[in-house]
Amino acid sequence: METASPSNLAGVDQSRGRNGRGEPPAVAGARVRQRAGPQPRSSGLAAHLPYAGEARLPLRSGPLLGPHPRPRRRLLHRAGPERGPARAKKDSLQVQIKEETRLVSVIDQIDKAVAVIPRGALFKTPFGPIHVNRTFEGLSLSEAKKLSSYFHFREPVELKNKTLLEKADLDPSLDFMDSLEHDIPKGSWSIQMERGNALVVLRSLLWPGLTFFHAPRTKNCGYIYVGTGEKNIDLPFML
Repeated sequence: METASPSNLAGVDQSRGRNGRGEPPAVAGARVRQRAGPQPRSSGLAAHLPYAGEARLPLRSGPLLGPHPRPRRRLLHRAGPERGPARAKKDSLQVQIKEETRLVSVIDQIDKAVAVIPRGALFKTPFGPIHVNRTFEGLSLSEAKKLSSYFHFREPVELKNKTLLEKADLDPSLDFMDSLEHDIPKGSWSIQMERGNALVVLRSLLWPGLTFFHAPRTKNCGYIYVGTGEKNIDLPFML
């Protein structure tokens, strides 16, 4: 049997073929690169190729790209005996995810990790509900310079692991959230006084781009994130 090669395939008449019935000749031993997506509607050899199925996109890491003017790159894969058990297992771990879905996930991670609120802005009743403290007039200047005066604006995680002896000095109505003082790694927050001690600014080194502000002796406080959506996982080696 004659084995076709890429060089002699160029001379094949794709309109009728060698058998004279308009069918393309059989090609033995040829590997064909196929395009993922809907099966192409074309004539000649491409119309008789097997459908390769949909390609799986790997979970992307790195900065968020945002809208891009160019079309998305289509992934190609090769069909053949090289797809062994190890390759099949690796492909099964890859998932398809849209960038807007990843953006929602990153925002949720940032809120849970570095959303900040000053101590006393909220209070918890003995029955459990949490309310805004209308008597809160801001932190004093000395308190505003301490990380222990700021809490994570989320459900407590580390507080549940503390012993009764460690909770003895805490006020249950005010200290019901995790303090920034015990964050790991140590030194993951930068605290600075600006405008002649009229404004305190906290910056997260774990999530670069997160900035919290509070004006002592006032109710003014808030935070904003302007970054690439990347966590600084090298921070423990930089401190």
